[in-house]
Amino acid sequence: MGCAICVVGCRLYIVGCRVALYVVHCRLYVVGLRCTMYNISSSTILYASGGIQKKWITLRKINFVIMHITWHKPETNGLTTYQKTYVDYVPDGDLVKIMEDQLLVILNLARGIDEAKLNYRYAAGKWSIPELFVHIADAERIFTYRILRIMRGDKTPLAGFEEDDYVKECGAQERNFAAIAEEFVQVRKSSICLLSSATNEQLERTGIANNMEVSALQLAYILVGHAMHHLRVIRERYLS
Repeated sequence: MGCAICVVGCRLYIVGCRVALYVVHCRLYVVGLRCTMYNISSSTILYASGGIQKKWITLRKINFVIMHITWHKPETNGLTTYQKTYVDYVPDGDLVKIMEDQLLVILNLARGIDEAKLNYRYAAGKWSIPELFVHIADAERIFTYRILRIMRGDKTPLAGFEEDDYVKECGAQERNFAAIAEEFVQVRKSSICLLSSATNEQLERTGIANNMEVSALQLAYILVGHAMHHLRVIRERYLS
């Protein structure tokens, strides 16, 4: 059977076929299956501060992966108070879409931060904004590593980490802030790829991380809520 293809706005329809395809905001959807198309690559954008040119990030499409999953908030029994709060921060809906939207929010926030704010600490011993961004990226790497191990059925207990020690060793204050933001983009892109390939059965699997039993699904929501928590701190304590 032949197909008629027409484009209306940002949507691509294939008429006469059993599926309808359409693209909205760099996402490709197939009726019945969900395919995510995204890429995050670098382009040079002027970030005004002392005449310095810094690299910022733009989005463009790349490959897509097909997955079948129904996202739902996990039970929080057994989680710490902080972890329960992180899960509660995350709205209902498609978690991968939430992660993509959150990435844009974080990039827009980073682009708007004046360089004079990069050394600011609202109290002695508190992290700077660059250190917070590195911490979010570091924590996300660790969360996704735990998710991967648990999704693959690995029952090996996974160690915790001391976040303050990690920040002390990250060298954020000596780094280009735009490069830190770009690093987070690459980390988040990897997280999106992993969770886009997940199944509900894989996400319900549990393992031991930091001496507590946790599911891959719980970790996925903790990952997103943890970033939301620190975004709130940045807005309220550093930029208000």
